[in-house]
Amino acid sequence: MIKTISIENFQSHRKTELDLSNGVNVIVGVSDSGKSAIIRALKWLVFNRPLGAGFRSSWGGETTVVVETENGKFTHTRNDDGASYELNEDYLTAIGTDVPESVSNLLKLTDLNFQGQVDPHFLLSSTAGEAATQLNKAANLQLIDLGVKNLKSGASDLDRTKKAITSEIEGIELELIEFNYIDSCEKIIADLEVKNKQRGDIRSQVIILASMIDRIKQVELVCAENNWSALAYKLVLELNNQAINLQNLEKGINRLVELVDQVDELEETIGSLPDENIADDLIVLQTNFTKLHNGNAEARKLNSLIKSIKLCNETEQESTSIVNELTSQFNKLMPKTCPLCGSIVRP
Repeated sequence: MIKTISIENFQSHRKTELDLSNGVNVIVGVSDSGKSAIIRALKWLVFNRPLGAGFRSSWGGETTVVVETENGKFTHTRNDDGASYELNEDYLTAIGTDVPESVSNLLKLTDLNFQGQVDPHFLLSSTAGEAATQLNKAANLQLIDLGVKNLKSGASDLDRTKKAITSEIEGIELELIEFNYIDSCEKIIADLEVKNKQRGDIRSQVIILASMIDRIKQVELVCAENNWSALAYKLVLELNNQAINLQNLEKGINRLVELVDQVDELEETIGSLPDENIADDLIVLQTNFTKLHNGNAEARKLNSLIKSIKLCNETEQESTSIVNELTSQFNKLMPKTCPLCGSIVRP
C-alpha cells in the first residue's frame, strides 16, 4: 500500500507531497491543476515510461518522483545525465525502459492497477477472453498454466530420454553378447594363476636343489683335498685293533685275579698245616711258587698291555672327536634324501 507520494519538477508539479490514507483516496481539483500528472508521475516510476524529457518541467531542475510503501522507499530521478532508481538509498541504474527487478518485485504494480479517465470501463467492455486473461493475471493462474505446460514439456522430454536410454541399453546388451567368453576366460585365468604359483614353487625348489648340489660338490672337494675318507678308514681299523687288545686285556686280568686267589688260599693252607706235613706242603708250595712266578711274568705282560690300551684309548678319543666333527659337517651339508636320485642318504 502506498503511504506517500512526492513529486518534484514533473510537468506542472514543482514540489508536491501527498500523504495517503488507508483505503480509498480521492484527488479533486479544477481542470489542469495536475491531477492526471500525479497518475502519470506514478506510472513513470512504476514502468519507466515515457522516455525522453518531455514530462520535465519547463523551469528545469532535476525531476524526482518518490513513493513510500510498507516494502520501502522508491525514488525515480531524471536529469541531464539520464535516469536512475534508488531503493532505500541503494542506487540502481535504469537502462532504456527496463525497471530494476527489485523495484518491480517490491512495488507489485501492473497495468491492472491503473485506470485512465478516457479508458474503457474495467472488464465491462472487455471480451470474455480478455476478461479471463485479466482475471488469470490477477489470480496468477498463468503461473499454474505455465507450470502445467512446463510439466508436460518435461514429461515429454523424459519420455524421449527414456526411449533413447532404452534403445541404448538394448544396443549395449547386444554388444555384451559378444563378450560371453569372459566367464570362461576368468576360469582360465584362475587356472593360470594356480599354475603360475606352482611354477614359482618348482622354481624355488630347483634353486634350493641347485644350492644343495653346490654344497655337496664343495663337501666332495673338501673331502678330496683332505683325504678324509682314508683317514676315517684308518681310524676304524685302529679302533678295531684296540677293541681286540681290550678283549685280551680282560682275559689277562681275569687270569691274574685267579692267581691272586690261589696265593691267598695257599697262605691260608700253610698257616693251618701241622709241622709233620711241612715237607709235603713245601713241595706243594714250590709248585705254587712256580705258578706264581709264571703269573708275575704274565702280570708284567699285562702291565705292558694296559699301557698300550691307555694309548689306544687316547687315540680312540681323538679319532672319535674327528669322526664326530666330520659327521656333523656331513649332516649339515648333505640332506636326508639325495636331490639327484631320491634315495635316503641318512636317517
